[in-house]
Amino acid sequence: ITTQIVSYMATNNTKLLSIDVGGTNVASYSIYIGGVLCAKKYTFFQMLNETFRFADGMTVNDGDMISVEVVHNRPDPGDFNCNILILN
Repeated sequence: ITTQIVSYMATNNTKLLSIDVGGTNVASYSIYIGGVLCAKKYTFFQMLNETFRFADGMTVNDGDMISVEVVHNRPDPGDFNCNILILN
C-alpha cells in the first residue's frame, strides 16, 4: 500500500534543498512535485534512512504540492517519517 508521509504546498520562490526519510523497516520512497514523480530511493536492512539532496535547490512553482510517499511491503508493521528542507 502506498502511503503519503508528508505534503507541503509551495509558496512563491520555493526551492527544495533536501528531504530526509526513514523508517523502522525496508521501503521505497517517492518524491512527487505537482503530481509528477521526480525522485525515488530504496532502503534496505542495513540502511533504513535515506536523503534526497538537490545541490543548488530545485525550484518549485507557486502552488505545487511537494509530497513524499512510502511503499512498505514487508510482513512486519513499520513507522515512517520525513523532513523537508526548503528555502523561500
